[in-house]
Formats: sequence, structure tokens, C-alpha cells
Amino acid sequence: MASCALEQQDLLGEFSWAPTMRPKKGFHFDGISIIADAGHKGTARGLYVAKSVARNGLGWGFFAGMYLGLNCGVKTVRRKSDWMNATIAGAMTGALAAARSGSGVRMLQTAALVSAIATAGDFVRPAQYPPTGI
Repeated sequence: MASCALEQQDLLGEFSWAPTMRPKKGFHFDGISIIADAGHKGTARGLYVAKSVARNGLGWGFFAGMYLGLNCGVKTVRRKSDWMNATIAGAMTGALAAARSGSGVRMLQTAALVSAIATAGDFVRPAQYPPTGI
């Protein structure tokens, strides 16, 4: 199985937001690697798993940090604390995360999905945490 043309190297090693099929038996999509590499045995397998976990943790940490930073920025600019901040920050985060795919359609889809999830999360979370009622 050959690599897709979308795979790119960057400062974070093999981390890429673009979907890629790797020659080894694993699938990598939007920062999520599914570990299905039967070729590694013993210590090599453990190192492969550790590298995959570190890469995914770094990717999700970057994604969460980008969302939280944008959410704080939107809240500062709008001077309001409501669900619209999560919607705007989610759309911006989704678009930025999918920007490397090179597809405008994928950017819009990812922006809409992340925006919807962020907005739903904003409605579900209590107004104050911990919810003491005081």
C-alpha cells in the first residue's frame, strides 16, 4: 500500500492533519493513528506504540490548545461569555486544522463539525464549575 500524496513532514515529525495511508499497516487520519502494525515485534512494537501515543497526544494537545486560545480571544474581542464564542472558536479551529488538506470542502466540513461539537459542549457544561449553586 503506497503513501498518499497528501502526507507531509513538518517540525513535529510524522504528525500531519491531512489523511494519509502509510506503507506500514496503520491508518492515520486527522491526527489519529490506529495502531495495526503487525510487522513490529517485541521492543520495536513497544517503541512504535510509544511513538504513536506521543504523536497523538501532541496532536490532540495542539488541537485543544488552539481551540482554547481562540475561544479566549473571541471572548475578549466580543466582550461576552455565551455559546457564540464556542461556535466561532470551533469553526476557526476546524478550518485551521483542515487547512493542510488543501481542500476547501474538507475545511468547511471540519469547521462545521468542530463548531457543532464545541457549541454542544458549551450548552452541556454547567454555568459555573463546580456547580455549587452558591
